[in-house]
Amino acid sequence: MSVLGVVWHYWIAPPLVAGGVFLLIATAFGYYRRVVHQRYPPESAVLQGAKEMLLASEAEAAETSEVAKASEDQ
Repeated sequence: MSVLGVVWHYWIAPPLVAGGVFLLIATAFGYYRRVVHQRYPPESAVLQGAKEMLLASEAEAAETSEVAKASEDQ
């Protein structure tokens, strides 16, 4: 009976260790994706947002100047 216990022990240990290591890595990765990544967005995303805001403000300024010219013409 003790031989079966030894065989079972050596057979089950590697999958349990691999599963534990995988769970630890997955937990750390999930924490990074959910908490750290949202708190500090990538610099490229910040720059892209700034470009979009600049383009929107330029378009709004152009539209405002066109409206002002049109009201002056009347």
